[in-house]
Order: sequence, then C-alpha cells, then structure tokens
Amino acid sequence: MMPWLSRFSIGAKLLFAPALIVFLLIVISAVAYDGLKRQQAVLHQVEHVRFSQYQRALDIAAASQAAMVGSYAAVVQVIQARVMSPKKKCSFTWKTCRPV
Repeated sequence: MMPWLSRFSIGAKLLFAPALIVFLLIVISAVAYDGLKRQQAVLHQVEHVRFSQYQRALDIAAASQAAMVGSYAAVVQVIQARVMSPKKKCSFTWKTCRPV
C-alpha cells in the first residue's frame, strides 16, 4: 500500500472517497454557478444594449422606407397630373395657347 495511506484508520479511509466526491461536487457547482452568472451578464447585454441598437436600426430603416414610398407616390402623382391635364396647342399666328 501507499505509505501515506497506511497511517489512516480504516474508518478514515472509507470516509475519504465520499468526502472527495462531495468536495468535487462543490467545486463543480461553484464553476457552474460562475458560468451561469457570466451567461446572465451576456444575455443582459444582448437584451438591453444590442436589442436597443437593433430596434433603433429597424426604426431608421422603416423611416427611410416610408420616405422612399412617399417620394415615389409624389412622383406618380406628378406623372398622373401631367397625363390627365388637357394638352394645349399653341397657334403661332394668334400668339395664344388654347386647349385641344
């Protein structure tokens, strides 16, 4: 047997394995708890910081799309106004323009 293990009694030797397992479980729990805390911090950052940036970008995109739609609508109205208006024919002899 190992020389350092021979100085312990049989009760201490039998208690060593479960105590080691409990100690390792406590260490693993502490590492997992730290990991969860870090993950919560990252999720908080994504939710509050990045999501607000994404929301702002979405608002800007919606505003620019609305501006483009408005400008296209204005162009269509100008084109329709030119098409629907009566054409004028100018007579060079009278120097006046009259509708056709």
